[in-house]
Amino acid sequence: MSLITTKGAKASLLAAALTLMPAAANAADALTLKADDYVGISFWLISMALVAATAFFFIETTRVQGKWKTSLTVSGLVTLVAAVHYFLHA
Repeated sequence: MSLITTKGAKASLLAAALTLMPAAANAADALTLKADDYVGISFWLISMALVAATAFFFIETTRVQGKWKTSLTVSGLVTLVAAVHYFLHA
């Protein structure tokens, strides 16, 4: 059973990494962020918070009781979709 869980975790991490690949392509644009660009700074800050929240939710699914696993997984997926949306449309 742990082999299936490990494979599933690796597949989830791979899917998340591939989803965020377009953000890496836009990394050069991030270098042009000006100190007085408050909209850009807020988008960057929110994007990083969403990625951190996604990681937190997925990691915490291994530490909570069974009844909370689905809630944390759905929360992680929602924050992942929001982070990708921010990366692609920022």
